[in-house]
Amino acid sequence: MRIPEPFATVSLVVLVGLSLAMSGWLLMGVPGTAPSSDQPFTLEVAEKPNVDMQSVLGPSRIVLHFGENRHTVVLRGSADYRTLWGGGLLQRAALGRVSGPPREVPVNIKAIRSEAGGIELLYPVKVPVSYLVRLWTGYAWTGGQDFLTDRVVLSVAGDPAAFAYSCDHEKFFRLDVTPVPKEAAELASHLKYMSGGSHPRWVQAPAEINGVAVAEGILLPQSGYAVPALEVRGEQTDPDAIVQKFFLDRSVVRRIDERDGAVIYMGGQQGLRIYPPGAIDYRCLLEPEKAPLLDYPTALEKALEFVAGHGGLPEGIHPADLAGRGRGMGLQEVRLSYCWRGYPVWGAEAPIVVGLSSQGVGLYVRNVRVVLAPVNLSRPMMSPEKALDILSRHWATVFPEGVKRSVKDIQIGYWSLPAGETQDVMKPVWVIESESGLKGFVDAESGAVWGEERTGP
Repeated sequence: MRIPEPFATVSLVVLVGLSLAMSGWLLMGVPGTAPSSDQPFTLEVAEKPNVDMQSVLGPSRIVLHFGENRHTVVLRGSADYRTLWGGGLLQRAALGRVSGPPREVPVNIKAIRSEAGGIELLYPVKVPVSYLVRLWTGYAWTGGQDFLTDRVVLSVAGDPAAFAYSCDHEKFFRLDVTPVPKEAAELASHLKYMSGGSHPRWVQAPAEINGVAVAEGILLPQSGYAVPALEVRGEQTDPDAIVQKFFLDRSVVRRIDERDGAVIYMGGQQGLRIYPPGAIDYRCLLEPEKAPLLDYPTALEKALEFVAGHGGLPEGIHPADLAGRGRGMGLQEVRLSYCWRGYPVWGAEAPIVVGLSSQGVGLYVRNVRVVLAPVNLSRPMMSPEKALDILSRHWATVFPEGVKRSVKDIQIGYWSLPAGETQDVMKPVWVIESESGLKGFVDAESGAVWGEERTGP
């Protein structure tokens, strides 16, 4: 994550009498040695907020295959998503009935995508398959080879099974499914309803667009596809109310009002900056440590518990995987984003970042935009084929040298500006992921192009 601008100038640091360690942290973004006390945010919370991990780690998209190159894509927030996932239909009919360890067996994924009743679950990040199985079934992982996955294919016709893609092995592994006739019939009935309804139709993307190879299985809208721009504002923040959540002893807190309207609070080893648009940036110096990282599910759960108690969980919150971001200030970072009606929010920085260590939370950046209303674009939204054609002509400037001209995913989302920058409108962007995992962005209205390490429009 890009380190935000310093909390204050040297003169302000001197004014409040900060220590050299705190000064170095605020001005340079480097850790110092902190006292072992006065750290309010340990990872063990007496009353943990209720976090629905089934929802947070639900698929970002559910792809339904109806046969004869007829498909549809179901997004978070839609009525069909609530039925299939929020209502637990897929869990009751298939995923909750997963049994046995994953097995490496020959599988024709192309055939499953071609048959009526095939289903794909696309996840926003790579997740240990053991953790997903635990969420689906309610039972702990019972053995077998664990691996990271971001895609699960369900075959519900004939021989029911779940096939989880191993990102490490670049192949699918089979998980056996023991169906329950009643639930299986309910799922089949719903899929039949959706295949004959007025749901948007998606078709297989062409294998190549202007010299860029397109991975098999990528679906694109069959006809005109349009999403609006969004009128937004920052979260409404009451500085005095927020500061109470971060400082247990207000008597030691110093307040500094900056010229740009930001408010800074400093006390002991902690610093909190509240930006005029509503974003917040909290830092706490922790003792340097060489403790092993938490496993990802545990880190994610603890980060979500912290966010829930310090601003709340935005609708559609989910893990974000922005390439090029690593550990900062010696902390393990959990990066989160959110959705509007199923469309994810992207940016040069993740909207929410929580930095953890075994001592507690040492970093919390929150930059969430509140949607006021959808607004029409000034010109028609371009198709994904057009967006990829534009990106293909700027491939060498968007991606580092040597990145193969091949894409493995195309989706629509919104672009958010960094914390501290006022934003009145979030515009839709086509998010095109290269085979290397790096992403390029194309403004769906203007055709402006940039990479994920660059600043957007």
